[in-house]
Formats: sequence, C-alpha cells, structure tokens
Amino acid sequence: MHSPRAQKVRVIRLSEAPPRATGGRAQGPEGPSTLDAASQPWPQPIGSRLPGQAAGGAHEAQASAPRATLRAVPPAEAPGEPAVRRLPRGAVKAWPVKVSHDANRHARRWAWLAAKQLLSAGAYLPWAATEAGRSLWRHTRVAGLSLDDHRRPLAWLTQAALTWALLLGVGLSWLAGSALGLVATSLAVLAWPMLVFMQVRQRAQHLSWARRRMGFEGRCAQVYGQVWPLMLGAWTLLWGGAAAAHWGSPQAWCLWGAVAAGAAMVAPLGGWAWLNWRQRQLRLGPWSVWWAGPREGLWSLFWRAVVWSALVAAFMGGVTALLWAALRLCHVPVGAWGHGLWVALPAGLVGVAARAYVQARLQNFVWGKTGNKLVRLQSRLNVAAYVRQQCRHALLLVLTCGLYWPWAQAATHRARLQAITVWSRVDADELRARWPSPGVAP
Repeated sequence: MHSPRAQKVRVIRLSEAPPRATGGRAQGPEGPSTLDAASQPWPQPIGSRLPGQAAGGAHEAQASAPRATLRAVPPAEAPGEPAVRRLPRGAVKAWPVKVSHDANRHARRWAWLAAKQLLSAGAYLPWAATEAGRSLWRHTRVAGLSLDDHRRPLAWLTQAALTWALLLGVGLSWLAGSALGLVATSLAVLAWPMLVFMQVRQRAQHLSWARRRMGFEGRCAQVYGQVWPLMLGAWTLLWGGAAAAHWGSPQAWCLWGAVAAGAAMVAPLGGWAWLNWRQRQLRLGPWSVWWAGPREGLWSLFWRAVVWSALVAAFMGGVTALLWAALRLCHVPVGAWGHGLWVALPAGLVGVAARAYVQARLQNFVWGKTGNKLVRLQSRLNVAAYVRQQCRHALLLVLTCGLYWPWAQAATHRARLQAITVWSRVDADELRARWPSPGVAP
C-alpha cells in the first residue's frame, strides 16, 4: 500500500515553443516574468535529457515518446559547481535582454573619440574602439543588471595588429609573385584559427554580468583539432586552383570544380565541430555551458544561405542589367569610375544581404541551443527585418561616406541583443550569491 503522503509528481516535458500568454504572470520593471511550468512550457534546459536520449534527437524523441509520469528528481550538479536553490514547484523566470542606449548619444561619443584620434594621429584608436564597445554593453541589461566589457586596449591592439600584419603580408606576397603568394596564403590559413581563438577568448573572458565575469576554458591547441577539415578544404581549393590555372585545360578546371564541391560539402561539418567546441568551452562563472545544436541544423542553414545568395545575386543582376540598358538607350555617358561603381555597388549589396542572412539564422541556431540546467538562452531574431536593416545601413554608409557608422553600430547591437531571452530556474539574487565576483574594475 502507498503511504498517505505519497504523491505523484508530474514531469513537464520542456519544448521549444514560446510561453503562452495566460494567467499567473508577474511583470517586473525590467521585463522578467515568473512562469508556472505546470501551465506554461519553457525551452528545454541543455543537459537535462532523460537517460538514454541522444543529444541530437532529444527533441524528436520527446515529440514521439509517450508522456510517462516520473518522479521529479533535481539533476545533480557537476563536480566543482555550487548548488543553488531553484524556484519552487518548477517555476521559471523569463528575462528579456533590454538595450537602453541612445543612438544619438552614441554618435556624439564617437565624434569625441574621433577627435581624440585626430589629435593623437591615430594613436588613440585602441582606447576609442574599446570605449565605444563598452558604452553599448553597459546599457544592456539582463534581469535589471547591466553587462559590461572589460577588454583592455592593449589586448585589442595586439589582436588588430596581428590581423592586419597577416593581411598585409599576404597582399605583398601576391604582388611579389604567385608562388610566394600561395605559400603566404597557406601560412595565413594556418594562423587563422589562432586569431579566431584570441578574439573569442577575449570577448568571453572580459564580458561580465552584474560584475560577475564569464569564462572560457578552451586552449589554442584544441582549436586545430576542431577546424582541420576547414583548413584542409581551404588548402585544397587554393593549390588545386593554382594547378588548374597553371595547366589551363578544361579537364583541370572540371577536376577543380569537383574538388570545390566536395569542400563545400565538408564545410558544414567543420563549422559544426567548431561551434560545438566553442559553445561547450563557455562558462557562466562556476557553471559549465552545454550546446545541443544538431549537425542537420547547420547543414540546412548552409544550403539555405547558398540558395539565398544565388537568388539575391540573380535579382541584383537583373536590376543592374535593366538600369544599364536604360542608360544606353538614353545615351548617358558612363566613365571608368562609373563602370566600377556599377559593378561594385550591386556586388557589395549582395554580400551584405548574404552576410546578414547568415548572421541572423546563425544567431538563432547557436544561441537558441545554448544553456545548462539553470539557465537557457532563446534567440528570436527576425531574419527578414535584420536583412533589410543591414542593407539600409550599407546604403547609408555609402551615401554618407562612412559617417553613419555610429548609428548603424548602435542599431545592430540593439536588434541582435534584444532578440535574446534568458530563461532561468533560479532567482537573479541566488545566481549572484553563488557566483563569486573577482572584483572587476569599474
């Protein structure tokens, strides 16, 4: 016989659907709301799968498996991670990211920083870049507490100097000769993972929430174990194209085309390995972070980006051809600069549209699958609106000769950050209490 106190505990299977607008919601001044898991689902926390479920098919297994009644056992904390008190009865909190900066004020700050650069003959550039970025992060809040970027100007200068030295070296090598250019480009491909690792590590380790630093555990040597398919594909395309250009036969170019198609097929696999490693090296202070992005999702994103780029290129090509025909019929003279702009502007707009499309979908795919047993991120960036915004920014930058940059930077930061919502099983004060502060400088 069961004890009179024995109760059946219902386990709510968490889904990817956004919460339904029902009762029992308390809205705070900064937007966080407390939800009851018994009536409103929230995104499934990473790392809280049932025993026997695979990482890639957890969502599909939940959709097809019968809803069994299990005893709700709190998941054990990883070794070294502090235990926290979760919200009672499975309640969760939604913390939308709030960005409160003023674009005009940000532009005035940029103007003042530009004046300092002119007075210092460009020597103030590292301080200007870090200060401008920090002003945006300081006006970004989660659960009413601001984020901050503590990256030092010297670190920014080191990374920028290495990047520009690498690009300049490759450019000068190609001017000296094709053979030297091939060797220099191959070495640049070898050094590229190190530069990407430096950028990711600096951003992760110098970003803080409520004066609590994030973290990154990865090492530079581990990067090469994850991106070697991408490096191999780049080397194959580079030297294969050089060989085909040297022989100049149709058969050689056909062979190089087949190799390029094979490299394109391998690219999503290398990209998924890099993202999987990068996201799992992130830390929310003492807590590790998991990522549950499936390989199929990145494959779908890759081919969607290819089709999208082809469609945009075809549309812009048709518009350019029609305008060119109209100019010829009207006998409008077009000089050498006009021909260059006639080709560069449509090509640049195609590149901006393709880049914005990939950025929006990649943000939703990567950060929508990132979290742990305490918090979970959800990204709902509108792809079409973001592409239109970036194309508009590109046109305004061209028309204003780059003076529109501060407004474009502020609008892009707002659009990308405010599309993210943080779901938490614990209170913000509990997170702060269990998250040691290293005493970051203001």
